[in-house]
Amino acid sequence: MKPRRHPQGQFSQNIPELIQHLKGLYSGMEADPALTEPAKYIKRAVIELETARQAAYEVYQECLAANGRLRSDYSAHCGDQQREDAAEWLRDLQPASPLKQ
Repeated sequence: MKPRRHPQGQFSQNIPELIQHLKGLYSGMEADPALTEPAKYIKRAVIELETARQAAYEVYQECLAANGRLRSDYSAHCGDQQREDAAEWLRDLQPASPLKQ
């Protein structure tokens, strides 16, 4: 059986939950003297995961901002007639399957 595919956005919502779970795990491990050394590795991994998550979020925000600027620049430079002409081919497009008519 193949694993289910999830939209990409769902993973980004699970990362903070994973970080919280791992923080609770290493906090509990630090209380046991036999597990303090492995807890340090988990704590370091959580810090690196949080750093990577933060960097990815910043890149995502920059991409959104750049995409918004590109759209607004295009809208400012492109007249209504040009947009109509650019979308005209979509209106006359024939379906790929005869069942989708």
